[in-house]
Amino acid sequence: MKETKTLSALQEQAALMVANGKNHSEIAEELGRSPNWVARLAMSQEFKDKVSEFEQEIKSQLKSQLTLQISDGVGDVLAFRERLKTSADDIHRVGKLLLSKVTKAIEDLESEDIPVSRLGGMLRTATDAIDCSTTMTRYSLGIDELVDELVDVQKSAGSGKVTN
Repeated sequence: MKETKTLSALQEQAALMVANGKNHSEIAEELGRSPNWVARLAMSQEFKDKVSEFEQEIKSQLKSQLTLQISDGVGDVLAFRERLKTSADDIHRVGKLLLSKVTKAIEDLESEDIPVSRLGGMLRTATDAIDCSTTMTRYSLGIDELVDELVDVQKSAGSGKVTN
């Protein structure tokens, strides 16, 4: 039976540095060892196993962080979408109300009582408000698509698969 050789703290530190993407020269310099020491260490199976173990830990941590960030992002986007939709609905309601009041004023007035310059501006304001609310509603629907994509990314992160 082959005895498993354990790594020293310094060797484990070197394995962690490799797992974090450092090259042999950087590791040798930071640990005060020669590049040959790092190269010899990198050839041992125990070292390779430790690097793989550290890489798995790092991937797991990154995956957890990504999932958390996506969840936070989805919540923020949904809250923004709700505020945008509420604002669009309010603006639409005001625009319709203004339009109905202008229409009623036109219906109630005699032609000589209508100050044309004023009613035109009011009609423009009402239609601009309705146009604005329609645009905001369209944006809020686009946010729904973004949320769906974020959820897909979150599911991919959770399963370890990457999708395009």
